[in-house]
Amino acid sequence: MQIPNAVGTLANSVLPATPTQGALPSQTGENADSVSFAPVEETSATANSNRTPEERPNQQAEQAVTENASRSKSESSQSTADQSSDQQAERQAADERATEQRVEAQQRQDQQIIRQLSQRDAEVRAHEQAHAAVGGQYAGSANFSYERGPDGVNYAVGGEVPIDVSVISGDPQATLEKMLVVQRAALAPAEPSSQDRRVAALAANQANQARAEILSESRTASSSDSADEAANDDSQISASRAKEEAEQKDKDAQKKQESAQADLAEQFKGFNARISRINDLLQEINQTGSAREAGALLDAVV
Repeated sequence: MQIPNAVGTLANSVLPATPTQGALPSQTGENADSVSFAPVEETSATANSNRTPEERPNQQAEQAVTENASRSKSESSQSTADQSSDQQAERQAADERATEQRVEAQQRQDQQIIRQLSQRDAEVRAHEQAHAAVGGQYAGSANFSYERGPDGVNYAVGGEVPIDVSVISGDPQATLEKMLVVQRAALAPAEPSSQDRRVAALAANQANQARAEILSESRTASSSDSADEAANDDSQISASRAKEEAEQKDKDAQKKQESAQADLAEQFKGFNARISRINDLLQEINQTGSAREAGALLDAVV
């Protein structure tokens, strides 16, 4: 702050003393080299005491200006210090808010990444589980590739299930059934990948080849079956004829047996009649008591 010039000497200035201005400053030592000057205030007071009454008001005005300037400078310095302190506090608060905003933004970003990784993990595991479940004995265990999230957890982001697509040698029917299972396993997930579709196409191609082999074998078997059927028909005709002949022979034998049994029955019947006649004659003989007549009667019966 610029202080205006005033008449007279400033309160904090020092002038060399002259005999007309009063006594010399007192010495504190024994020689000239050890002389020390009195304090500025004391010198100013001495100067003021030597001034005339007319000069003293100007001196008081100068002192008031100087004191006002000092107070203004002090207040300005204090205000500047207060403003600097306020600005520093504001900068610190702004830095803290910015740090909090960065932390919150990072946390939101981490949460979004975790949600995305968690969703991807569930999709990958469901995809591979569908392959394994439908593939059954032809599917192997699932293999996963992982990515570590901001929370330190490993999330599955890729996977694969090995599956057997080889044909069964010498058995096209078994190959067809196997390839149908492989095809269903490849297309089991809700959203099959391009690799899944390639596996399904390969299984379908091998299934068609198996069908062709089955059809060819069926035609060959049909021709063989026709010849076998013709031979079987001849055999059946011969067997039928032989059966009929056997049945006829059985019937003839049964008739002969029945005829013999009838003849034997007639013979038994005649024999029984003669026995009954003899019994009757014997009864008559017993009643008459004549032996000669009994003999004649028996001879007639026999």
